[in-house]
Amino acid sequence: MTKISAMRVKRFFAQVSLDRLSRLTKIEKSRLSRIENGWIVPAERERRKIAHALRVEVEEIFPETANGRS
Repeated sequence: MTKISAMRVKRFFAQVSLDRLSRLTKIEKSRLSRIENGWIVPAERERRKIAHALRVEVEEIFPETANGRS
């Protein structure tokens, strides 16, 4: 079974494409895709930019930050 990331779920419900998210955050679309698929761990600044663009708290899309881990 494939695990769907919280980021992808929030993006889906916000009706924001990767292309639009890339423009809103100034993060390359390919990097956003790798973040969303769990291939890379985003920097704290990237987490904040993504959360802000999706209008959610960082912890909602990156639950690992709720425990104080980066």
